[in-house]
Amino acid sequence: MLLSHIAARWDIEVLFADGKEELGLDQYQLMSATAIVRFWTLAMLAYVFLEEERHRLQEQRQRHVTIGEARREIQCRHRRHVLDWLHGQFQSGVEHDAVYELLAA
Repeated sequence: MLLSHIAARWDIEVLFADGKEELGLDQYQLMSATAIVRFWTLAMLAYVFLEEERHRLQEQRQRHVTIGEARREIQCRHRRHVLDWLHGQFQSGVEHDAVYELLAA
C-alpha cells in the first residue's frame, strides 16, 4: 500500500518537474478560473504530445529518452523544416520581401 502511494506520488512529482522545466509552468500568471482551466488543458496536451514523442524516440534509439530530449528533437526538426522551406523559396526565385511578408502574416 505504501509503495503504491509513493510510486503514484513520484509520477506526480515528475509531471510537475517536467512541466516547470520543459513547458514553463512556473512562469504563468492567470487571473480567472476559465483561464486556468484553458492553460492547464493546453499544457497537459503539450505534455502528452512530448510523452508520445519521447516514447517513439525511446523505441527508435533503444535507450532511455527524457521529455527534454524529445522537446529538443522536435525543435531541431522544426528548425530544419523552416530552413528547408526558406531554401526552397529562395531557390525558386521568391523575393526576400515576399518571404518576409509570408513569415510576418
